[in-house]
Amino acid sequence: MSCRGFTLVELLVTIAILAIIASIAMENMFEFRKLASDTTSVATLQQVASAQETYYADSVGKGVSGYASCLSSNCNNVLPGFTLGQDVDMSVSSDPNNNNNSYTAVAYSLKGSGKSKAYWWNSMTGGLCPIRSPRSSRSPC
Repeated sequence: MSCRGFTLVELLVTIAILAIIASIAMENMFEFRKLASDTTSVATLQQVASAQETYYADSVGKGVSGYASCLSSNCNNVLPGFTLGQDVDMSVSSDPNNNNNSYTAVAYSLKGSGKSKAYWWNSMTGGLCPIRSPRSSRSPC
């Protein structure tokens, strides 16, 4: 009599090992999806900066000086050529203390790390600021 095939114990051990490997891979995949969503926030801020410069250049010719302020809901209408990134919440504030000649913007991903990881853009310091929690309204730059 010849023995062919695997025993039930061998099959169960193999399935258990594959399940452990799959759970580790899934956990890493979800973390990478969060990071990709957070990167969308940074790309949105870079697009805001470009749109703000266009807005500023256009407004000088119209006798209005300064940068625009907007929220996620109306930035597409206020800033020329701007399209809000998918699942990104953001706000842009011009600085009235500086005659609206500077602005800060904050953005975070709704599907990424959420409000726990916000990205700031400050036109006075020249760009993207360190990641921080948006619990306070002050810019980290």
